[in-house]
Amino acid sequence: MIDFGQQLPYGIESEIIGIALDQPVFDERAIDYLVQYIKQVRQEKGKDCMMLTSGAERSGKSTLAQKVGRKYAESRGRKFTLDSICFTKEEIRKAMAIGKIRDHFIFDEAGFSIYYLDWYDELNKELKKLLQIVGKKLLFFNMLAPHKDYVDSSIQLTRMHLWAYVFEDHEMGRCCEVRVGHPDRWKRYTWWTPLISFQFGKLDDDIWLGYEKRKDEFIESVQSGEYKFIASKRDTLWKGKLVQLVTHLYEKEGYSQGELAYMIGDDQSNISKMIIDAKKEVPK
Repeated sequence: MIDFGQQLPYGIESEIIGIALDQPVFDERAIDYLVQYIKQVRQEKGKDCMMLTSGAERSGKSTLAQKVGRKYAESRGRKFTLDSICFTKEEIRKAMAIGKIRDHFIFDEAGFSIYYLDWYDELNKELKKLLQIVGKKLLFFNMLAPHKDYVDSSIQLTRMHLWAYVFEDHEMGRCCEVRVGHPDRWKRYTWWTPLISFQFGKLDDDIWLGYEKRKDEFIESVQSGEYKFIASKRDTLWKGKLVQLVTHLYEKEGYSQGELAYMIGDDQSNISKMIIDAKKEVPK
């Protein structure tokens, strides 16, 4: 029997609306509980909070990040603005440098899905520098990515505290499962224990529309070559070798794009882009 209207810690009421991933799924009021957890379990004990929000494309990662960010800003008596959302390492570096103690920032994945290999390389290098600021200022830092394993394992082990997985249920709509990271004391491994799962709705207000406009402009700048990812010679060399290997397996060995995507842990759309790009580079 499901106990509707369950009382959560921190004196927050939320209703169970169903079951998913073998856990009760609460309504959107559970975001208040997540915000209180960040403040009381992390920040009020002198700790920062890095959260990774992952999930498939169009699953609602940006929506969830903004809903949590708005609640967090409200709880701190601050105003949530688009300045809290960054698409490039230059933007996030500048925002954190002028940010206040316990501020909140979102590092969006827009560039990630467009140009996976280069974005992945730059992301992990920059994160190790940015996390020094996150710790010093006790920031709440929410990063968006397709999966947690796109983040360097050393960062996961020592700095990633919360992992929110966004998915869509055919009955409950958009849902999120949040887990807490517990590094293993003997091995380089993190155990992720369930914290809470909840359903959340869409956004369509002026702030969201402003975000969509900024994201479209950023995507256009990447596609036009205005914003370029700077990779080292070694990174460029290995990217080229990977493209050659994928193309060879596809054209000569008969592997499908789906099989190749599974083998290297990437999206099939990126495999398709590799093959198309490789064909463009072949001299006529």
